[in-house]
Amino acid sequence: MNIQDRPSISMLLRRVSSHAGIILVVLALLFAAGCSENLTESEKEEILSDLQQSAMNVIERKGATEWGPARGVAHMVEAILHDTGAVLPGSVVLDGEFGHEGVGLGVPVKLGSDGVEEIVEWDLDDFEQEQLAEAADKLSEQYEKIS
Repeated sequence: MNIQDRPSISMLLRRVSSHAGIILVVLALLFAAGCSENLTESEKEEILSDLQQSAMNVIERKGATEWGPARGVAHMVEAILHDTGAVLPGSVVLDGEFGHEGVGLGVPVKLGSDGVEEIVEWDLDDFEQEQLAEAADKLSEQYEKIS
């Protein structure tokens, strides 16, 4: 089955940090129709390429991306108000999580009535760890420029 033939409505694609121009997709956590998928290298490259281009396509067509971030904030507020324990992407300063300290990255966080209750660390493969390190390094460089 080609990747474009898969039912996109049943796909849940987990991502970590989209900061510093890097979208790190945790392909090991891709689930389609409730089962773990073994993707070919070609399918992985296609998914990553499509995701990296998609944000730019939205900005090019609309001039901005208001809906996605607004929807994300609404989900976070709901999780906090209703103490759901939902795991959602959130930008937090890491304190050793994912092997990084003192840098703010978009990572999965468990939200409840006290806000961020836990940073959920997914197992990342070597490629994913390298990409996350690259994002952390780029952001650290930016922090140094403005401090």
